[in-house]
Amino acid sequence: MVGLALALPAGAQADGLTASFAKTSDWGSGFVGSYTIRNGGSTTVNGWRIDFDLPPGESITSAWSGNLSSAGNHYVLTDAPWTHAVAPGSSVTVGFQGAYSGGFVLPANCAINGQLCAGGGSAPPPPSPPPDTTPPSAPGGLAAGTVTASSVALSWNPATDSVGVTGYEIDSGQTKLATTTSTSATVTGLSPSTAYTFTVRAFDAAGNFSAPSAPVSATTSTAGGGGGGSGATPAEFAPYVDMTLWPQFDLGQAVSAAGIKHFTLAFLVSGSSCQAAWGGVVALNDPFITGALSNLRAAGGSAIISFGGAANQELALTCTSVNALAAQYQAVIDQYGIRDLDFDIEGAAQSDQTSLDRRSKALAAVQAAGRAAGRPVHVSLTLPVMPTGLTAEGLNVIRSAIANGLDVGAVNVMAMDYFDPSLGYSGLMGDYAIQAAQSTHDQLATLYPGRGDASLWAMVGVTPMIGINDDSNEVFTVSDATKLATFAQSKGLGRLAMWSANRDAPCPGPTLWASNTCSGVPQSQWAFSRALETFGT
Repeated sequence: MVGLALALPAGAQADGLTASFAKTSDWGSGFVGSYTIRNGGSTTVNGWRIDFDLPPGESITSAWSGNLSSAGNHYVLTDAPWTHAVAPGSSVTVGFQGAYSGGFVLPANCAINGQLCAGGGSAPPPPSPPPDTTPPSAPGGLAAGTVTASSVALSWNPATDSVGVTGYEIDSGQTKLATTTSTSATVTGLSPSTAYTFTVRAFDAAGNFSAPSAPVSATTSTAGGGGGGSGATPAEFAPYVDMTLWPQFDLGQAVSAAGIKHFTLAFLVSGSSCQAAWGGVVALNDPFITGALSNLRAAGGSAIISFGGAANQELALTCTSVNALAAQYQAVIDQYGIRDLDFDIEGAAQSDQTSLDRRSKALAAVQAAGRAAGRPVHVSLTLPVMPTGLTAEGLNVIRSAIANGLDVGAVNVMAMDYFDPSLGYSGLMGDYAIQAAQSTHDQLATLYPGRGDASLWAMVGVTPMIGINDDSNEVFTVSDATKLATFAQSKGLGRLAMWSANRDAPCPGPTLWASNTCSGVPQSQWAFSRALETFGT
């Protein structure tokens, strides 16, 4: 960085900040990396800047949770609004995607607000000889400690090295769970009754990593519910509610009348340009929406917020930058205090690779910020399915998530609207929903090869369209609902839902077509909800 005049952000205090690099994904020609910025001081630091160099042939193509600029092979990352303030003892993470030719080389000459990223003095100019990249030796003696419903306490012997260990990273498979400067850590936000394998890597000031420690396995308990690496919710029945349909649905009344405690609220899409709105027209702070959520909470219920759907424009299509999209997702979280987000991706949105990757990167950034703040964000992907499994487009949605560092807590399949006359639907819609769940489980096993069978089933959610489907030959009955709930309970699925709670009522008279406000089949009020809510109890 010879000749570089480094201006500190207003109010920044370099003394307390350190930054550590981690590579979270690599596919041979590109990678996903991140810098985690920690404040070891006693006062909040407002604003940060990371400088680093990459070798020729290696470049950064995009960033999230921060702003990216470059001059030649020198790169600068600065804070985004939601990563601006770093409180004492806390951290924020900025992520980025890069490309390279030949072999991957770690970033060099890292400086945070003009100081060495590892702390302890002004950043020097790049050395003339190649830097010493000898990695520190692997830590030893890793041992699982106390196991609770959502956390595991781990400890290990300190690593010895010739370069200087500045910290440790705890991983499970390809997922970074935590970093620390001590030789112990409590990993939080884990799924109940799920087996994990943990490894620890030491890293030095330049971001060089040791080989992983010997893996240690631990299984969380079931007490108290919990969450996956992204804050997964307990297994539950959470029917969809169309929040823009008239007459307006009374969430609080549904809790008391039908015993439904969890709902999936649909759908947030793009309103004015890159602006989240219900159905594209109802603002986030609309009195009906905020009042309905207040009534739901007062009745002891909770909600998932769902984006997308078959109509209108999905936000990832209209927000043209990762940062802008992440800001919209964060605005929804901040507005409602709900950190469980669902993404119904169908139609043209499934085939738009640019928006798929933009969404994955933005959500990965939101998750990273949530983890850093101790407030994890759970993400489910809701995708079309056939009894034979997810479509090629649906599988590509998940591959985008994996490639861009998004932690997917659940894959919720829409077991409906197959529009395939060869299936012979009569009396078989419950069986087809079960087949779709099994097929999806098998597909996820190939996408997440490190996960056990129980963990894979916990990723699967199923959403049928109750009663008459959009293809009127497809009719999902109350008996089908009972059959599906029994199966879901036996396998330990992560979620059951239905489209929709608005439709869980008998129609005023005979009908041959799908209605928005009734099921079109013989039933009593709330019959589908009562059948499906036996799951998870």
